Amino acid sequence: MQNFINRNYVWASLSSIFICISVLTYLVNATFAIKVSVYLGVIFLVLTMLPTNILKLNLSFLSNYKNIIITGVRFRRDAGIICGFLFATHSIMSIVYFYGFSLDFLFSKEIFLGTTALIVFLLLLVTSNLFSMKFLGKWWKELHKTLWIIIPVVLVHSIVASLAFEGEISKLGLLSFGFIMAFTIIELVIQYSKNAKIKTTYHSIYTIIGLIASVAITIFFLLSQSK
Repeated sequence: MQNFINRNYVWASLSSIFICISVLTYLVNATFAIKVSVYLGVIFLVLTMLPTNILKLNLSFLSNYKNIIITGVRFRRDAGIICGFLFATHSIMSIVYFYGFSLDFLFSKEIFLGTTALIVFLLLLVTSNLFSMKFLGKWWKELHKTLWIIIPVVLVHSIVASLAFEGEISKLGLLSFGFIMAFTIIELVIQYSKNAKIKTTYHSIYTIIGLIASVAITIFFLLSQSK
């Protein structure tokens, strides 16, 4: 029992706090709560993906920060679960605020990428436990690799949705998008320069696949709208 508590108390307590704050804020200022929940979600998304991969790159100028990075790796699972709860909270508040629980809204051109990302995040969220790891076996890791495909999907969604509903591109979404893609390119260059095997850069390849897919879907919706 104590091991269970030690393994889950960080994400459980922080997720509960963030959800309560989001709901209370929503009752006062809905649009602000929707923005804050996604901003926090992006921050925890970055905390989920970066530490392990920065550590793998073994960059000498980051050696003084190795202990901090290792701490980030230790809490990577917690950050990922908190991220999933924040994005789920953001999605629910957005759906209720803009259209109510409408399938037309969920699969509209502005929201389709976000709906797709939400489904994947919920799937990853419910399988982030020891039972799922044992039950799925080797497929558990393959399933959770899809996070790398969804990252650019989330960021493209934030740009498209902010442009559609606010009339301007989300600065956070654009900044995060640029950062993630720059990191992906730099990582690929470093890995290949070290003659690393292609399997060590699967997440970079997945990120590029997610980018191509999300941009292609967005262009498809734009072209279908113009007809």
